[in-house]
Amino acid sequence: MSGRQRRIIPWGLLGMLALVLASERYVARHALDFTRPESWDWRLSGQAARKKAPKCQVLCFGTSRVQQAFVPQVVQERSGLRAWNLATCWGQAPSSYFMLRRALAAGGKPSAVVVEYHPQCLAGDHWQAVRFWPELLGPREGLDLAWTARDAEFLATTLLAHVFPSIKDRFQIRANVRAALRGEKSDDLAWNTLTISRNKNKNRGALVAIRNTRYQGDLSSPMAAGFLPESWACDPVNEGYIRRLLDLARSRGITVYWLIPPVTPELQARREQKGLDALYARFARGFLDRYPNLVVLDARRSGYGASVFLDPAHLDRQGACTLSADVGDLLRARVGIGTGRRWIALPAYRDLATRVPMEDLSESQVALATRRTRR
Repeated sequence: MSGRQRRIIPWGLLGMLALVLASERYVARHALDFTRPESWDWRLSGQAARKKAPKCQVLCFGTSRVQQAFVPQVVQERSGLRAWNLATCWGQAPSSYFMLRRALAAGGKPSAVVVEYHPQCLAGDHWQAVRFWPELLGPREGLDLAWTARDAEFLATTLLAHVFPSIKDRFQIRANVRAALRGEKSDDLAWNTLTISRNKNKNRGALVAIRNTRYQGDLSSPMAAGFLPESWACDPVNEGYIRRLLDLARSRGITVYWLIPPVTPELQARREQKGLDALYARFARGFLDRYPNLVVLDARRSGYGASVFLDPAHLDRQGACTLSADVGDLLRARVGIGTGRRWIALPAYRDLATRVPMEDLSESQVALATRRTRR
């Protein structure tokens, strides 16, 4: 009897499970090698929403456009309000809502929220950030988004990614394998991730870019194409999460500043020609009547030239300092609060100097390289 029992033990299955567990453990222990910097960006912002945001009076949410344009140190210098930037690469409307809710649950009591919504991100559905969601969403938040979107597959994918790291990092693992088969070296993800992590830590969640020395306004990149679709409309799920963020802020007495950052003059002109700029503005204006706690800060026509951009939509260090200073001034003046004028055009661009300490990405790389050499 015992012999028969020994013969039916599924050694093959057990061996396979052991191999899977070993593989998953290896991926988890080498996260710097398999997890892309953009995913780490989401993870770090999600952690900061609990640990850093509760101590701040101003919180910023959105995509990399505002992550590189809203420098908390400069905002505090001009407004007197301590700020933290929780924006992420390809940030989504639901991610902004979840991080605000997380910050409030951790005891945060901000007086103001600055939020930016990328038109391309608003037009897409939640699957466009499938690589990033597992870094941010807990089970409750994943269920919330899946239920709202009526998407059981998304819930299963997100929950499995928490259990099996290789699911979360499958895209990069695949890229590494392909590079190895071609005899090529894979990307140095660890170095890029450490650079971004240091820069975010030094700049209260912001990524401070270098000064522009090459970009002259070219619109041939895929990034520019993303701003120039044939038409534009917001995905219903994203619109729902915008409303939930505004409702949550209103229930806590928080003023929401919807920031529309500038793009290069050439891209702005193309968007106006195609009617896309008007569609986005009309969409944003549609929230003003229902939400008296909402103020729009509009920098589209503030005259930011291509010389202060790194690409069609991301400001360089100088552009970010000027935008942050102007936003800080408006926060100090509590512009739009208690008045009928709640669509505010930002001042015309001019180079504004700042004395607050900050570290741009090139300086972060030098600091890390110096530390590596000393070791």
